[in-house]
Amino acid sequence: MKRRILFVDDEPNLLSAVQRQTRKRFDIEVAVGGEEGLAKFDKEGPFGVVVSDLRMPGMNGIEFLGKIRERSPGTVRLMLTGFADLEAAMDAVNESNIFRFLTKPCPPVRMIKALTDALEQFDLVMAEKELLEKTLSGSVKVLVEVLSMVNPNAFSRASRIKKIVSQMARVLGLENRWRFEVAALLSHLGCVTLSQETLDKVLAGRPLSAEEKELFEKHPKVAASLLKRIPRMEEVAAMVENQYEAEGGRGEIRSDPVFLGSQLLRLATALDLKISMEKEPKAALEELKKEESGFPSFLLEAAGKIEAKGGFRTTTALVALKELRAGMVLDENVYAQNGILLAPKGQEVNVAVIERLRGFAGGVGIKEPFRVILESEEDLEEEALLSVEEGVGR
Repeated sequence: MKRRILFVDDEPNLLSAVQRQTRKRFDIEVAVGGEEGLAKFDKEGPFGVVVSDLRMPGMNGIEFLGKIRERSPGTVRLMLTGFADLEAAMDAVNESNIFRFLTKPCPPVRMIKALTDALEQFDLVMAEKELLEKTLSGSVKVLVEVLSMVNPNAFSRASRIKKIVSQMARVLGLENRWRFEVAALLSHLGCVTLSQETLDKVLAGRPLSAEEKELFEKHPKVAASLLKRIPRMEEVAAMVENQYEAEGGRGEIRSDPVFLGSQLLRLATALDLKISMEKEPKAALEELKKEESGFPSFLLEAAGKIEAKGGFRTTTALVALKELRAGMVLDENVYAQNGILLAPKGQEVNVAVIERLRGFAGGVGIKEPFRVILESEEDLEEEALLSVEEGVGR
C-alpha cells in the first residue's frame, strides 16, 4: 500500500481547490461521489489515506468510508463535514474508527496538517503491521520446527490435521483462513511434554492409563500457554486450548472464530484418527455421525462435500531423496542403512527433514526410494494463489 491520498466529494470545485493547494506536498487523487471513489480505489488503490465528505448524493460518507474499511482496514480515513453535521460526524468517529473529521470550510493550513498527520498514522500502522507479521511468522516457524525435531509423530499428526482443516475452511469460505491452519499446525505443540510411548498409544487409538490420559489431556493448555505470549495469537491459542471441548447447544454458531476453530480441530483430529486406523474416509465420517459426538452439522456437511470429491484420498509415488520436496508427506518410515528411523510415516516434509536426510545420506546412507503422498492439484493451486496475493500485497 502506497502513501497516496484519495479525496472524495460531490463538489468538483472543492476537489480542484484541494488539488491546487496540496499538489506540491502530497500524491493526491480525487473522485466525485462515493461510487466513483470506490471505483478509483478498486482500480488504482489501495490508498494510504482516504478523505470523504459526509453528505453526498447516492452514497454518504459514512457508508463510503465503511466500504473502504472493509476493502482495506489499514487505510486511514478522514471525514469532511459542515457544522450542522457535527453530531453525525462524531458518531462516525466512534462507530467507524474515523481517524479525524474536518469542518467545512477547511483552511488550507488545517487541511495540510490533517493530511500530514494522517500519513504519519498510516506509516505507524504499516510499521506495526510489518513488525507483527515478521514476529508472528518467525515465532510460528520456530515452534513448528521445534515440534518436528522433538516429536516427529506429534508433528506428523498436526500436519495431517492442518490439511483437513485447510480443506474444511476453504469449503466453508472462512475469512482469515490462516488462523485456523496455524491453530491446526500447532494443535499438538503441547505433546512435546509426552513420552513417545504415550503418543504412540494415542495415534494408534489404544487405551491410555489414568496417568497417561491425565498428561495427554493437559497438552492443549500447555500449547496455549506458549501461544498466548505471541502477539496476535490470542484467538489461535484459544482454539488450541479448547480443541477437545464439545459445545453442545452452540453447535450451529459460525460467527465465533474461537468456537469454530476449536470445533474444526476436534473434527479434524477425530477424522484423522479413524483414517490413520485404515478406515475409508466415507466410513470414518459415517462413524462420527453415528457416535453423536456433538459435531456441528454444517461441519459434517462440509466434510461430506470434501469426501465426495475425493479430497481425503491421497496420491502416492516412490521418490529418491533428490526428488523429495517440501510439502510432500511421507507414506512410510524412512530409515538409515544401519536401521535407525530417520523420519516416521505421516511426517510432512520441510527443510529441516530434507537436511536431516541429506546429512545421513552423506554418511551411513539412507534406504531409498521411499513412498510419499503428493499434494493435490487443488493444494498447489491454492499455494499459487496465495503467492500471487502476497506479491500484490507488497
